Amino acid sequence: MTPQTSSQSTDSEQEASSEAQPPLKKTKPNKFHWKEIVKAIVQLYLLYAALSLLLLFVFKDLAVLHPLYDVSWKPQLKKLDELFKTKSRELKIPLAKRTNDKGFEKPESLAALLVEKPGSEKIILVSHGNAGNIGHRVGLSSLLVSSGASVFLYDYQGFGESGGSATCAHTLVDGLAAYDYVVNTLHYKPENIIIYGESVGCGVTTHIMKNRKVGKVILQSGFTSLLQTARDKLFFLYVLPPNLVPEPNFDNLSAVQEAHPPILFMHGDKDTILPFAYCETMYSKALPPKQMYTCHGEGHNDIGLVNANGFVGAVKQFIDQP
Repeated sequence: MTPQTSSQSTDSEQEASSEAQPPLKKTKPNKFHWKEIVKAIVQLYLLYAALSLLLLFVFKDLAVLHPLYDVSWKPQLKKLDELFKTKSRELKIPLAKRTNDKGFEKPESLAALLVEKPGSEKIILVSHGNAGNIGHRVGLSSLLVSSGASVFLYDYQGFGESGGSATCAHTLVDGLAAYDYVVNTLHYKPENIIIYGESVGCGVTTHIMKNRKVGKVILQSGFTSLLQTARDKLFFLYVLPPNLVPEPNFDNLSAVQEAHPPILFMHGDKDTILPFAYCETMYSKALPPKQMYTCHGEGHNDIGLVNANGFVGAVKQFIDQP
């Protein structure tokens, strides 16, 4: 009888214990709500956009401009003058004085080169590309003077022997300073000035076109805008709204869609740096008067070298047109 009593007692204790414990709740698997998913996407987008803006503000000038100090080209000027019957001289374009940290005014100047064609009343003002300096455009100047006009080259701030620092904003200031020097110091009439932009210099040239009176415009190896070019090379920049991108944007497309002097577009159909499609887009959407010359078989850095006669002929015909 004792074993049975013990067993019954144990069973009673277990039943009492189970009655004292609350029943276990069934757990449901975690589920992401659609609002949380949208919130995460928005947060990721904002982070991505913030990082992209930081990169643009910090590295834009370094990514776009590649200045170089080099004077090894200067002995070539004598040969240039002998071959093309020109008179070359180096010049300095004064810039507005700037106050440094110690309170002293520091004058800056831009290095420039005038390749003068005796007897010509016309002059081509060249705003060069993003690398090197004016010395690397001596070959270009030889092609341009063959069209019958004088050529004026200048270096942006931070390039070659120019003072100051290289920034995209400074290039626009420098372009206007170069134009004003040609008019006020060299005494060329605005209607006889042909402004010529090469690559990034196209953005400087359209800025001059919008702010000064000129006779004609040549855009060589150009692009629609700096933002579009950057997006085509760095796809993640598509997350940025255009109005958040730091200026200047070098919006050439918008410039040529407003009233303007006669424009000649020139571009190599083998250009892998700034595709030929940019030129086609600008030409198709630009207001008249406009012309386009395709540099067949040429890329970005060899314009006029494959077919020099075609290049010179196109420039000369454009310049000579009334």
